[in-house]
Amino acid sequence: MLIDGLILNTCPIGGSNGVTLHDVRSISHPSWGDGLNVFASSNVLYDRVFCRNSDDCTTAYATRKGFSGSARNIRMRNSTLWADVAHPIFIGIHGAAAGPNPELRDTVENGYNEERKVRNITFEGLKINGRHIYDKMPGKPAWYSTGDYVPMFIGNHVENVTYK
Repeated sequence: MLIDGLILNTCPIGGSNGVTLHDVRSISHPSWGDGLNVFASSNVLYDRVFCRNSDDCTTAYATRKGFSGSARNIRMRNSTLWADVAHPIFIGIHGAAAGPNPELRDTVENGYNEERKVRNITFEGLKINGRHIYDKMPGKPAWYSTGDYVPMFIGNHVENVTYK
């Protein structure tokens, strides 16, 4: 499915596979007004999106808001994110502790763990205030986390985050 050229307040994608948002602009003003949310979906591409939102510009969650499952292969390119209060990108934190699916309740409730991780996140061409942020950028000590330059909090159950 292709969504092209829209200007909108918010655009949640839930329980979907193979969605492309191209040349989409999301502008929200109410409290907790997210922009582009993904719930339990796979193969989602944001291309040339602009988000100025009062809360999170874009999120990727597994089970949430009545959608059950995982979120995989969520990509964003050639995009600008401007969060007024919260996060430009927010991955993972929400789940379904009370659970729509009792079989998932224990694993989700226990939000992420050694068996259920957020994995393989790549930021390519990430710029903050005009500065290209990448793992081997000049002047960055090898022992520093590149996420510290964003600044970004990376939780205990996250692995393989790279910046190119």
